[in-house]
Amino acid sequence: MVSPSGQPVGQLKLEQSISRDVESTEVFSVQIDTADNRVNLANLKTSYFQVQIRSGSCDNLGDVKVSQYCRGCTNSLGVAVAAKDGEPLALADLIGDSVVFFDSKNTNTKLACGEIENGQMIEDA
Repeated sequence: MVSPSGQPVGQLKLEQSISRDVESTEVFSVQIDTADNRVNLANLKTSYFQVQIRSGSCDNLGDVKVSQYCRGCTNSLGVAVAAKDGEPLALADLIGDSVVFFDSKNTNTKLACGEIENGQMIEDA
């Protein structure tokens, strides 16, 4: 994640649980958190912002797929997002999209953006 001026904000990890029952069609929410919750997010002007997943890259943002407010977020987000309209949201389908922090309370500006990449499944977690 980087700020609009290009300064680093922090690294995020996105995770999604899957059912152990191979016949299950249940889809769990996507968890967004900081890669290391012992390290504060940097170069943010507020700790109250909207976390959005948007289609497209940071340079060419598209539609908002999901959004969730984060209050007091300085070193751990702990945000869970699910798709709108009851549609399933699969983490694998978000590769190439962007996670965006918006200051929707004060200035309605983009605080930080990062593109979702490097998806991998961890079977033993």
